[in-house]
Amino acid sequence: MRGHFPKSNWTGLLKFLDVIGTRFSGGLPNSIGGLKFLEDLNVEGTGELPDSIGNLVSLKSLYLTGSFAGSIPASIGNLTQITDIHLSDQNFIGELPFSLGKLEHLTSLTLDGNNFSGQLPFSLFNLTQLVLVDFSNNQLTGPIPTTVNSHSSLVSLNLAFNLLTETMPSSLLPILPSLEYLDLSYNQLDGHIDDFHVNKSQLSYVDLSNNKLHGPIPRSLFGLVHLTDLILSSNNMTGIFDTEMISELKELRDLGLSYKSLSLSLPSSNEKFSFPMFTYLS
Repeated sequence: MRGHFPKSNWTGLLKFLDVIGTRFSGGLPNSIGGLKFLEDLNVEGTGELPDSIGNLVSLKSLYLTGSFAGSIPASIGNLTQITDIHLSDQNFIGELPFSLGKLEHLTSLTLDGNNFSGQLPFSLFNLTQLVLVDFSNNQLTGPIPTTVNSHSSLVSLNLAFNLLTETMPSSLLPILPSLEYLDLSYNQLDGHIDDFHVNKSQLSYVDLSNNKLHGPIPRSLFGLVHLTDLILSSNNMTGIFDTEMISELKELRDLGLSYKSLSLSLPSSNEKFSFPMFTYLS
């Protein structure tokens, strides 16, 4: 189907609306807000999100593809029943509304591949049901939040390819016991990575490459015994890296440590030592 999305008076008991595979243009009409019982909205199209999107108070899933643009209206914070928001690879601009922090049932938020700017809404990281966050490939600036709800369920956090500054708050790791995937690569993070207390961490993937981090590599990183990927390349790390630190990382497969100012300390020939079974070593 082609043409504009119908602008008729949308009302009724409709719960599921899927128009993926169509080529609607002109954006969603304001009248879409009349679908008070709608739970799933899957749309392929163009245009902007109307403010009336906030009237879909029963909505649980919002999935947009195509070439949507404009900013996300603050009224999205009214969707208090929503669990999944997928707005990847669109043309959205502007700042992320702080009202996203009101979505207490949100589990998945993927906004990667847009042109969002401004700072991360810190309130998002207090949502205890949130499992997946992907804001990669945007133009977000400012620091990474240092305060996170200790009851967080976050498993995957991808903030790669942005313009984030300051340093990686070491406090994130001890209070995110469910976190398995962390990608902060290709930002402008600066400063030292402080040692942190490892408390039953589930982290398996950590990528902090292509930033401006400096100072020694914290030994506590090598207490993350479930790591399969540790990529710290293309920073300004200094000091001596003791290769024995990786001896306990039995599951490690990819290790990136390429720096100009990092020295390696190898075990003596009479010490028993075995490297993990690497598939990638830099």
